[in-house]
Amino acid sequence: MRPALVSLFVLARQFGFSQAVASCGLEPPKIQKQRSQGLALFQRFSSTSQLSFDATLVEGPHLERATQHASKVAEWKNAEDVAKQTLHAVAQFESSNATVNATKHANMTTAYNETINGTLNNENRSLCRSCAKAEHRLIQNLALARDEHAQAQMLSLALATATKNHETSSADFNHGNMEFQRIKQELKDKQGKIAYTASRKEFEDIVATAQKLHPAAVKVAKAEKDMMMHRDEEKRTQEKYNIAAKRAKVADELVAADQIEEKKACVSFSIVTQAKGVTQAKGTNGKFFKLTINKQGSHNHWCADVFRFERADGTYGVPEAVKATWKIGERAYGQRALEGVFNVKNIEGHVVSSFGGKMVKKGHWCIWGDNAAIVVAFKSVERFSSYFFNLHQNLCTYWPREWSMQTSLDGNTWGNVHSGPKSCPNPRSAWGLNKVIFNAYNLTSP
Repeated sequence: MRPALVSLFVLARQFGFSQAVASCGLEPPKIQKQRSQGLALFQRFSSTSQLSFDATLVEGPHLERATQHASKVAEWKNAEDVAKQTLHAVAQFESSNATVNATKHANMTTAYNETINGTLNNENRSLCRSCAKAEHRLIQNLALARDEHAQAQMLSLALATATKNHETSSADFNHGNMEFQRIKQELKDKQGKIAYTASRKEFEDIVATAQKLHPAAVKVAKAEKDMMMHRDEEKRTQEKYNIAAKRAKVADELVAADQIEEKKACVSFSIVTQAKGVTQAKGTNGKFFKLTINKQGSHNHWCADVFRFERADGTYGVPEAVKATWKIGERAYGQRALEGVFNVKNIEGHVVSSFGGKMVKKGHWCIWGDNAAIVVAFKSVERFSSYFFNLHQNLCTYWPREWSMQTSLDGNTWGNVHSGPKSCPNPRSAWGLNKVIFNAYNLTSP
């Protein structure tokens, strides 16, 4: 790969897919990707669906699956937008390199230079077209996966309603049948006790009880018919959902395969491949960087295995020291563990990871309580374009609700260079897994 071409491209990870964030000199607009879009899409889809849906169903396995499908719809829609931006950037690059200077030059030196430039242009166009082809295929299957999950979501909602209807009609049948059997037994008991010496009132009482029996029988017969109808409807809807869920799974597998092919085809455009979610930034200078956690997450502590500051060329900064402070009464893991996570003096070394990949030489460190701070010091002033970290086992319970990054040249005067999002971007399906998701963010000038 030619250095001139390499310098034009930065590739980032979004939901496990490649995003050429500065491909061919173009910086695509930033796309906010949050798991909450799945729930919002689920709610919108539920309200507009032509299928019957009971709004009182607020929990249960079918609704959980519907939410998961809606989250996939939002995830694939975002990934599709990213792929389209990449495709646009590649097309722009190819267009800018399509014109070959056809001027005739008189001397051999100029002709030689022209040949070199033409070769580079041809190579660049070939790389762009291979990447564009992979992006086209990825976009097509992302749209397919999105539609399949939307269909599965609708059917999951329908199944939730059908299941509840079956349960309700079954309960009505059981209640009606119990009432019919009670009246029947009551009539039997009264008939067993009656004698020819019984009063007119006793005979009339038997007649009144017998007259209750037929309406009860009609009611229970209708309840049984409804129960069977809803049972059959639940069975049919379950079969339809199973087919839709299988199709969605196959579509996901196609997307995963396309992701691999897209990565291979577009790898020449990448100098940053580890981090997930970074778009190109101008970066910031600093000798000291401070991560401030003003408000912890639901479990009152932040846990990470890897934290790195990254330069524009994809290399990491190696801190000289790191120090954490926390409120009285709170606690944190030991200093050695802290240094391992932040790679002080390169004690842990290079990180290799992406979602579905692996992470080598990882550390592990946690800090408890609000208003905690970690100050990372470098030997000299550094310029970083971004930073990234992972949550231990991808658990969003470790995600802080209010946090930010500051930089300083002297350790006294600080400027804010990033404010962290409140919502954790990790999908719930990845929680607790040993696979790694990196959360990466740009650094801007204070």
